[in-house]
Amino acid sequence: MLKAYKDPVPKRIWIKLVATLALLGAVGAFIAVLRGGEMAYESPRYELVERMDGVEVREYEPYVVAETRVQGTL
Repeated sequence: MLKAYKDPVPKRIWIKLVATLALLGAVGAFIAVLRGGEMAYESPRYELVERMDGVEVREYEPYVVAETRVQGTL
């Protein structure tokens, strides 16, 4: 005779599933950080001209910055 369960999936299986997904997420995040997966932008090259009292004077190479205009409301 078959037993009738109130919960079709036992609690221990849910716990294992959640723990496995958490571990996979942590490993994926760790790999993304190691591979440089965080979002960033490239910094233009520069030459350090002078350093004084914790301030750097830099001379940057020419570079292009993109700009766009959007009309509308948020």
